[in-house]
Order: sequence, then structure tokens, then C-alpha cells
Amino acid sequence: MRLENDVQRQLDEGRPDLAWDVATRAWREGTPRERFYARRLLGAVVSQVADAAWTSERAVTARDAGIDRRRPSAIVGRVAFPVVGQGRAGRFVAVDVRLDDGDALPAGVSEPARSAAAGALEAARRLVPGCHFRVDVQGTVDWNGTSWGLAVGLAAVSAAKVVALSDGVLATGELAADGRVLDVGHRQAKVQLLREARPRGRMLVPSGWEDVQRPGVRRCLSLDDAWGHIAPAGRDLDASLEHVRRLEREGRWSDAAVEAEVLLDEDLEDAERGELLVLLQVAANHLADAVAQRRWCEALARLGDVDLDEVFVARALCNRVVHCVDRLDVAAAKALVEEASDRSWGRAARVHLRGAEALVRTLTGDHQGALTLRKANVADAAVAERARCLGDLSDAWLRLGEAQRALDVVGDAQRLSEEVRRRRGYQVLTRSYLVLHEARALGALGRVGDALEVLRQAPGAAGLDPQLRWRLLEAELRGDLGLLEARWSAVGVLADAVILCALFERSRARLGDDEGRNRLLAHDAFAGLSLEEAARRLPY
Repeated sequence: MRLENDVQRQLDEGRPDLAWDVATRAWREGTPRERFYARRLLGAVVSQVADAAWTSERAVTARDAGIDRRRPSAIVGRVAFPVVGQGRAGRFVAVDVRLDDGDALPAGVSEPARSAAAGALEAARRLVPGCHFRVDVQGTVDWNGTSWGLAVGLAAVSAAKVVALSDGVLATGELAADGRVLDVGHRQAKVQLLREARPRGRMLVPSGWEDVQRPGVRRCLSLDDAWGHIAPAGRDLDASLEHVRRLEREGRWSDAAVEAEVLLDEDLEDAERGELLVLLQVAANHLADAVAQRRWCEALARLGDVDLDEVFVARALCNRVVHCVDRLDVAAAKALVEEASDRSWGRAARVHLRGAEALVRTLTGDHQGALTLRKANVADAAVAERARCLGDLSDAWLRLGEAQRALDVVGDAQRLSEEVRRRRGYQVLTRSYLVLHEARALGALGRVGDALEVLRQAPGAAGLDPQLRWRLLEAELRGDLGLLEARWSAVGVLADAVILCALFERSRARLGDDEGRNRLLAHDAFAGLSLEEAARRLPY
């Protein structure tokens, strides 16, 4: 039967999550006969789907199909690593390590892989002296690299300490005998595999992966550092919560999200859980991660009524608005703004909500209204946030055709950001956004060379936003469609990132590409508009 063959093929490829999805489609959309067989296949596959791949959508399918799924227990001595490239679909492969009389490695692996595993076991013995290990790999897989070293080392420490690890612990990186985590390749493909195959997992990667800024990815200097990120015992919840808050205040949203997601498994008060979910929303928005945006919005909605601080309530509502804007869903965004207007808010909460409303007004073409809101935020913002609000005001002036005024405002913002002595990490990130506003204003004034020089000297910035927008703007300023296509291909953005795809189409359209123009104007939000007005309304 074709359905059974399709499911088995995904299982053979090491992707039980996709096997589940194939059976789900048949169960929901097939004929009565197909639904019968699909239900049986779902029952057979469910135990193989990793806990880290058990999304809310898959849980709903199991509930609707009446399938009981027991949460898999954590396992001692097992850690999975990603295998990508080589012209085949990516998958996670589990390495199993147990104590033995002497070190033993699986037969059939390449010499580089054997050497990497031997180095990893030496590194593990620095943490657990005197132990020897037997290493096995689940199933058969064709790979010959060194990137399984960190997984081997972590699994060995887990076996020696008899500490069980969940299947959400994933690792990639070569491990030197002295415990250092060394760089390996295919970083974008591996992060993409994490999002696709185990979105609820945590992947430990080499510290050199500074350009990879996503929730669920944790950079590590050493095996000891990596173990500290996943060891389940000895956690001080109060200290951990305050650590997450501090990371978020500094604008280190990716790091805050990794820590926050780990804490969600702890015994928290509802208000603490709600606070963490809001922080995860914020991180997903700043990282332009549409999948995570939807996931955390849904999780917060399931939490129900929680006695959160007013600012967190406002931020949660604000981030729901941003999520709708990023999907170009005008109606839903406007409805949430109206919901916010039904109650009174304190000053700090109003700053957050005005920012979200300004995005909606921009998307609907009320540029003067957006300017008014941006001005109010500059007046009300706390000192540490005023430079960022001035950057938003610069954007509003630029959309009204006031390029020189926009440039003057962003200059004020840059000076303020340098002078402020609070939340210095946040100020560094703010200056990354201000670079973008400055380059856009210079380009609008015809000072293309100056704009390109600003981008060339820009400080490093984490994540797709604002780096992706820098790349798109650079290609526009150079008038180079080929450069634009190359920069976009290097990013590897998913199609579900509606706003990022729309920004790319806007840049294509501005460079005279008819397909980009047609795709941009095909969005309901821009129906009947000229390209110029659609480009002006597109946020960011």
C-alpha cells in the first residue's frame, strides 16, 4: 500500500516525525479505507516520535485519533547529533555510551570519526576520571565526519554520572581531548534540521557559531560548559529566573530564550511561567522566527488568566500584535489594538502598546498616525529605551518623505545610545538597528556611497534581524539583483516567515524584478496599491 510505503520510507530516513505527518494527512483527508490504515500507522509510529518533536499540532492529532502517548523517559548515556549534507535528507542520529572495561568504538565508521570519538572520550575522562566506555550508534548511517564528538563526550559523562538526558538534548561539534569544542561545518543546515525535526529540542554547538542566534541553540566553549547547560540537578529557580530576566534586559534575546525554555520544565508558579512565555514571545519576534512566535502565543493562551504584572500583560498583547503584523494579517492586528484600547494602562505599558499600534498604522497606510505615536513614545520612554524609540521615529519620518529629518533624528539616537550608561548590551543592539535607519535615510537623500560605507562599518548584529535587512538594503543600494538573490539564498529562510519573504520581494521589486513585484502585491494587505505605496506600508 502506498501509504505504508511512504511512512516506512520516512522511518528508514530516520524521520519518524515526518512519518507521523504523512499518516496524519491520510487520516484527516483520506477515504474511509485510508483513514482506517492511517489510524493504525499512527498508533505504530507514535512511540518513535521524539519528545522534542512532539508539537502541539501533533498532540492534537493524537488526541483526536484517540491515541495514547506516554511521555518518553530520559535515557542515561544517549545524545543525538545531526547528520546533514552528502546529498540526502538530514536526520538526528543517537549515540549510546555505556561503561565498559576498555574503550570500544563501533565498527565501520571512518578513521576521522574514530579519532574524533577517541578524543571525546579522553575529554570525558577529564570530568569523570578512570572510566572507560563502549560507544554504539543507533541504526546504520553513512557519515564520515568529526562532528559527533560533542555528542559522544556528553553521552559518556551521562553514563558515568548515571544522569538521564532527554531526547531534546542534541549536540554538534568536534571535541578535543583537552575538552575544547571545535568548529564543524553545515551550521545553517543543522539549525534548520533542529527547527524541522525537533523544534522543542536544545542543540549545543561550538562557541564560534556567533552568527547562529536562535532559541534552542546554545554555544559552548568546552565539554564542561556544555554539561553545565544540560545537567538537570542543582538548579536554583530564583537565581535562574533572575538570570533570564537579566539576559532579556540586556537585549540578549536568544540566550534568554534558551534559558527560559529550559525553566518551563520546572515547578513554577503560573505567573512565573507566564512571564517566561512572554520573554519567549519577545525573543521569537526579535529573531523573526515565525514558528516560535506561533508556538509561544498559543502556549500563553493555553495558560489562561494569570496574575501578571501590567507591563508583562502589555508586552504579551504587543507581541501578539507583532506576530499578526509579521503574518501581514491586518484584520487580526487591528482587532488586538482595539482590545488594548478597552482598558487603561500605566506609562511603561503604553510605550510597548504604542509601538505595536504604530506598526499596524504603518501597515494600513496611516503614516501620520504612526508618527504621532512614535513621538509620544520618545517622550514617555525610559532613558535606556529612548534611543530605540528615536530610531522608530526616524523610520516614521522617512515613510513621510522627510529623509533629512529622519537622518537628524537617527543622529540624535546614536549620540544618546553612546551616552546612556544603563543596559549597555541593549544599547549595542540598538545601535545595530540605528545603522539600518541611517543607511536608509542616506540612500533616500541620494548619498548612496555614504550609505554603503555606513553598512560596511556596521558592528556585528545577532540573528536575521537586522542583519538580513542590512543585506537586502545593500543589494538595493548597489542595484544588484544577483547579489540580492545570493544573500537571500545564504540565509535559508523558511517560507512561513511571511514578513521576511515580503521584505525580500520588496527589494526584488525595487530592483525591477516583475516576479517580486507581483508576489508583494499579491498579499491581501497590499491589494489594489501601487508598488511604491505597498513598499512604504511594509513594516521594517
